[in-house]
Amino acid sequence: MLSRSIIVLGAALMVSTAMAQDITSSVDYTTDQANDFRGLAYAADGKIYVSGHAGNPSAETDPQSHVVVGRFNADGTPDTSFGEDGMVDVDLPGGTIEQSLAVAPLANGDVVAAINATEEDGGISVYLVRFDSTGKQITGDAWGGETGALEVVFGWANSNNDSFPGVENPPQGTAWDLKVDNSSGEEKLVVAGHGSAAEGSGRTDADRYVVRLLASDGSVDPSFNGGTPSLISRHRPSTKVAAALPSAKTARS
Repeated sequence: MLSRSIIVLGAALMVSTAMAQDITSSVDYTTDQANDFRGLAYAADGKIYVSGHAGNPSAETDPQSHVVVGRFNADGTPDTSFGEDGMVDVDLPGGTIEQSLAVAPLANGDVVAAINATEEDGGISVYLVRFDSTGKQITGDAWGGETGALEVVFGWANSNNDSFPGVENPPQGTAWDLKVDNSSGEEKLVVAGHGSAAEGSGRTDADRYVVRLLASDGSVDPSFNGGTPSLISRHRPSTKVAAALPSAKTARS
């Protein structure tokens, strides 16, 4: 069960952090639909979005968890028009431990959550799932194929795990943050995190990446770093990294 105090922000605070004095109240909220909320975002209409997980990913035997996304009204009360009592969950096939650290509302009322999913082979992959304004998950050609899970590839695609150097320890990625970018006039999603070094590098350690996708369908934005993940730092600066990185897939393998 999750019990958290939700800070309610005035509308002006969403426009300018200079209006911090417009924090007006705190609302105590308890739910048995989630264990933890770690992602937090504010929509232009005043709605508050959270993402996290339900289950016990740290259990000594059979650890399991799945992702939960919630929507609250500006006063901190659950928005009951979204999912079930303001909450929706998604349990991806093939994953054992799934957690979310970031969520991003879109202009049309949809919301996207970043999922870090531990696969059966022990690798960790990053996926984006999308829900409409009522909390219904979007799948198929519109987003992520049959499962609705759109893979974000930082350095190594999940489908190629078998060829990872030292496959006994499969590649692992984590999305730390997810933001909406409107700077070009077209809504885009920016995902930041870390993942295994690029295919072809011969390395088994990790790098930090930023990926930008088109919010319309989740395809890679070709205007950002030539349509490839941007390497923002290396854990081993002396190691040369392959120039070409794979793009995001539109369906979970």
